[in-house]
Amino acid sequence: MKPHFPHRLALAATLFLGTLSASLQAQTLTLPGSSTYSVTTSGGNNFITSVTSPAGTTALSAYGTIATAAVTLRFDNTSTTLSQNFVNTGSGVTFNTGSNGTVTTFNGNISGAGSVVEFKSGSGLATYILNGANTYTGPTDVRTNVILEVDGSLSATSSVTVDTGGTLRGTGSITSDVTLGSGTIISGGSDTARGTLTINGNLTLGSNSSTYFRLDSASSYSQVHSTGTVTIGTGNTLNLTPGAGVLNGNTFTVVQGDTAVTGTYARVANTLNNALSFTVSYTGTTVVVTAVQNSFTGYVPAPYKDVAKAIDSAVGDSRATTLIGSLNSLSASDLSTAFALISPVAQTTVVPTSLSVSRAAIGTLHDRMDNIRAGSTGLSLSQINLIDQNLPASALLAGTDLSVGQGVKVLAPTPKNKWGFFAATTGNFGDVDGQTTSSTYHGAGFTTGVDYRLDRAFTLGFATGYDYSKTDFGQSGSSSTVNTIRFGPYATWKDQSGDWVDGLVGGAFHWFDSDRQGYGGTAKSNTAGLEFDSGVKYGHDFKIGDNREWTLTPTFGFDYIRLAIDGYSETGSLAPLTVQDQTANSFRSNLGGIVAREFRLKGFNLTPYLTAGWSHEYLDASQAVTARLASGAGTAFTVTGDNLGHDSATYGIGLRSTLTDTVSANVSYSGEANDRYQDNSLNASIRVAF
Repeated sequence: MKPHFPHRLALAATLFLGTLSASLQAQTLTLPGSSTYSVTTSGGNNFITSVTSPAGTTALSAYGTIATAAVTLRFDNTSTTLSQNFVNTGSGVTFNTGSNGTVTTFNGNISGAGSVVEFKSGSGLATYILNGANTYTGPTDVRTNVILEVDGSLSATSSVTVDTGGTLRGTGSITSDVTLGSGTIISGGSDTARGTLTINGNLTLGSNSSTYFRLDSASSYSQVHSTGTVTIGTGNTLNLTPGAGVLNGNTFTVVQGDTAVTGTYARVANTLNNALSFTVSYTGTTVVVTAVQNSFTGYVPAPYKDVAKAIDSAVGDSRATTLIGSLNSLSASDLSTAFALISPVAQTTVVPTSLSVSRAAIGTLHDRMDNIRAGSTGLSLSQINLIDQNLPASALLAGTDLSVGQGVKVLAPTPKNKWGFFAATTGNFGDVDGQTTSSTYHGAGFTTGVDYRLDRAFTLGFATGYDYSKTDFGQSGSSSTVNTIRFGPYATWKDQSGDWVDGLVGGAFHWFDSDRQGYGGTAKSNTAGLEFDSGVKYGHDFKIGDNREWTLTPTFGFDYIRLAIDGYSETGSLAPLTVQDQTANSFRSNLGGIVAREFRLKGFNLTPYLTAGWSHEYLDASQAVTARLASGAGTAFTVTGDNLGHDSATYGIGLRSTLTDTVSANVSYSGEANDRYQDNSLNASIRVAF
């Protein structure tokens, strides 16, 4: 039997909600196209009592007439949009859902003099949005787990009732009395949207109800406006969500009752639980709230307390209005992240990175001086000891020529090739793993130098070099690059007994460029720095082995580095900073040793070696940065980076080679580490004598 449609024929995805033949009870109505709707009628009344939509988003158009019987329309889709007009002439209509999280939007109008219109949830939370001009005259019931959003108009002459656990919200108007029974009313499309919900009637907030308002600024906020009387029951909660424009002292008239406002709120809550609180006052026809700025220090961990105090001191300063307003729109948990971005604590790792690169450059010069003492001057000294303990002093003083052999060990002559040139390349990488901030860094550079052997024991040289390094901070996208030019003299001396001393002094010019992931954007800066470094190292070579091919060398030394970085101002982000001049001082002792074994091959020598030691820092184990907001608002503050410890282990491995009488080379790896950081250096150098 063909279905009987007394009014309209349904085409494609258009479903006319009218009467159906009784024979269609519990049958499936398939429309042209791929959509299938399950249609259930109510006994012999020939009325649709349930419509189950297919999966996906459904758009139903045209119009429907709901006649004398009670009708239920069920929507199971996650999102359903209906454009048809509904005429309720029967004993009521119930809109229901069959799954959690459904959103059903009515773009058409619901009209008619029928009985109650009920919004219900069959399973979980259901949201119904009324965008049209609804003129039905029956009462409206909003059941538990249902959100009814009125963004159009609802001109029902009977009351709107919101059950316990139900929610009424929107920016439209309702022409009837509204009663909440321990329900929720939200002025706006959501608890984070702004707008005014107008009630052309009385509003009764039952016991333990909740009211939500969005406050964006003193001139832009949500409101509930009743043309009648607003009655606030016992135990009611006023919930306020501040936006990015709320500042200390701002006032907001959130509830207005043209006739009167009776009762008071038992609790006032900031839904973000941040540094803003609110006081409430009642004028008889309004409810007014005032924002009170509290300290940010209670919402940030210890490393950022001083930053929070500085921001506190900027409250009321127009130069900090945008920043503080933005912070006031964050939740308590997000405030901690925001102050981590405002803080320049990550910049404190730039100094230890620069010092590590400088120590790698110093290590390059020490390698060079090791090679000089090993004989990389054009004359191989590998088979000649500097002094024989049994050699008569008178012979030395007289300058007597002595022959090699017969157990006699001779003093090494001054080499013919007194001038030497060397070039070295260095790679450097490591990481800092602190409790407050972490970073990784890498860099590369080269060093060139020339030296001159003044006599058999003493060599003096001068080196210059260039380094590039980049530090990537734990904060995503933050980095700092440093370009460095180095220069300075070095010298090494070795006496006949095996004692030796290395020394160096030098300077460096640094150029820093930083992109710091700040709060509300990237904070960019650039500045310059000046470095002074110096070092002295003592050792004694003990020759052992049948052919004296092993060398054991205990070493002890000091190095001092002073790094001065000019102050700078950042640009970009909501909280750019002006950072004051920084000065870092490092004075370290280094106790260790070297084990080397020489292999004398045909035409050249190879000497692999191992190093190990212990370093102790006597001065700055942590770095501090003093800054303030670049706008000038607020006070200055100081943040201190992680303490990287005063002690660290050093280690290394290398291979030194005298290739010809005039060419020598060296490759090495050196490292330094403790439980908080690790530094690694790779070095390769070559020297040519002439």
